Amino acid sequence: MRKHYISATILLFLMGWLCAYPATLSAQQKLPGGWATVANLPTALIASPSVDNWRAEDAKSSGNRFAAAIRVDFRPARDGQWMRTSTGQLRWQLRIKAEGALGLSVFFDQLNLAAGSQLYVYSPLQPQQAQTLADAASRGSRFWLGFIPGDELVVEYEAPAGTTQAPFRIWRLDYAYRNDRDTQEGRVADAEKMMFGFGTSSDCHDNINCAAGANWQIEKKGVCRVIVVVEEGTGYCTGTLLNNTAADGTPYLLTGFHCQDSYTPLYDLWRFDFFYEASACPNPGAEPIYSPVFGSTFRAGRQANDFLLLELFPQVSNLPLPRYGWDRSGTAPATAGVVHHPRGDIQKIALSTTASAVQGTQINWNNSVTTPPQHHFRVWYSNGAIEVGSSGAALFNPQHRVVGQLHGAGATTTCDNTLGYFGRLSLAWEGGGTPATRLRDWLDPLGTAPMTLDSLAAPAGESLGGLVTTEDSSTVAQVVLTAVNAARDTFTVTTNTSGSYLFPVAGANDTLTVNLNRADQAGNGVSTLDLIIIRRHVLNIALLDSPYKILAADVNNSGGLSTLDLIQIQRVILAQETSFPGVPSWRFVRADHVFTDPTNPWLNAPVFVNHRFTFQAGVPTAGFIAIKSGDANESASVD
Repeated sequence: MRKHYISATILLFLMGWLCAYPATLSAQQKLPGGWATVANLPTALIASPSVDNWRAEDAKSSGNRFAAAIRVDFRPARDGQWMRTSTGQLRWQLRIKAEGALGLSVFFDQLNLAAGSQLYVYSPLQPQQAQTLADAASRGSRFWLGFIPGDELVVEYEAPAGTTQAPFRIWRLDYAYRNDRDTQEGRVADAEKMMFGFGTSSDCHDNINCAAGANWQIEKKGVCRVIVVVEEGTGYCTGTLLNNTAADGTPYLLTGFHCQDSYTPLYDLWRFDFFYEASACPNPGAEPIYSPVFGSTFRAGRQANDFLLLELFPQVSNLPLPRYGWDRSGTAPATAGVVHHPRGDIQKIALSTTASAVQGTQINWNNSVTTPPQHHFRVWYSNGAIEVGSSGAALFNPQHRVVGQLHGAGATTTCDNTLGYFGRLSLAWEGGGTPATRLRDWLDPLGTAPMTLDSLAAPAGESLGGLVTTEDSSTVAQVVLTAVNAARDTFTVTTNTSGSYLFPVAGANDTLTVNLNRADQAGNGVSTLDLIIIRRHVLNIALLDSPYKILAADVNNSGGLSTLDLIQIQRVILAQETSFPGVPSWRFVRADHVFTDPTNPWLNAPVFVNHRFTFQAGVPTAGFIAIKSGDANESASVD
């Protein structure tokens, strides 16, 4: 696999370091109705920042910052614009412009979000793209959404009538300004794009599910993309979960100290994206689903050893993730593997088939940091390369135990011939002699001082996954599925272009209650042809040939078809109404639902909300059939 695909969709969370709360972020193609009004919104203009000053700061740092932070103070009670929608909901919008930005992201705090609310961030120039937060009331004290390409964005909040008009404050705007790639590969910077995120890494890399990664399928599960948030901006790195002698599953994560060196880290806002990989060897045409974990706590770190140990926030326990063993003997590995996320892209594999060595001299890094002799392994890659965002990736020895973490590249970084330097775990064990500067206290809580430790297997658990399609098997993208388990934890994923989703969040005998939503205009797929088809059914001239089409025609949710449905559909076609009075734009039925009488789907009406699943034996697969309200000939766009 030597080709890579650069997606035209949103580049999410662009950098090399960062991550904090239940996974409810998603990207979707259809926006709420408010996007049509953005041309008339007043625009908050951000003064042009000094990009040259940021670049000068970067030259003195070892971090991978691609976006810098600008302090702002926007409050819905004071700024932006409120309105009431045709359905009675409250909608607030704010348009922000920061001229020259390659991308923008907003940060929220002082949360008082209403149950059932929706928060959107999107480009006014590309209304088909949005970052969303569903069921926002489940969030913690502060959070942020992904980057929107370009120098303008719109924040939109929709909530039930009667809720507070002070749901949050926007306290920070991150301005993406870095678009450069590694010059040794002869690339020319694209002045209009951020060169971080899905599809942007070098074609030197093999995806983890290519042949080169066949022996590293266990290791891939506990390696994540780390999105680093600091006071000064955002970036990317790679992290790896480690086991400890108590084998209690504490989610310790190892990454590189330089990922946040010279900056002020905000560990509660860091995000850790697991299972971010292609399903097969080729690069996918659309960004795959991943499972984010938000937030962490600092445990230990030291510049000389270039290690950083974090403890992830507790919701990581909802994911079936291994904790990897380690080897602190200090022996240079004869062969090695590196699982990483270059440039924040999907997971890649790098291999070394030649013996590594201990670096006997000090290393002078390009940010004026000098690390002592003996503190690093020198590793030649036989397959793959190092890029921004690979930093912090674990070095696995032939026994698949962690022996170090990636600090940086040597002078030679050509494809399949890269020289990399990894901080040695053996010296980080004692580090600077205190719990905050060494690994020993955290990885050996029992005090047994083993030289090696085996991995802890992923905890037993189940997943819920499947496809969302139309009746004719067309896959439906951008469906937001929100699940609540028995402990009332909330998880949200969004279907990609293949219509697939996965909730790796439930344990044995747990339950999930799932709801589906696809934000869309009521008029999608609705035309005079639908009126003709439904009228012929009502007049008993030509009956609709499937229960799904009959349900689609019942737009007032009366349990039957009549001229009232025709009137409501006609009002939507004529733009006299923007929604149907009795049903959402899309409804979703379990694919395994059996209609007793297909000509009368209301006889044993299917469930449209609160789909409930119990995990007992095996991994359940739940497919759903999507029904577009008012669309009797199934012509609605599902992209």
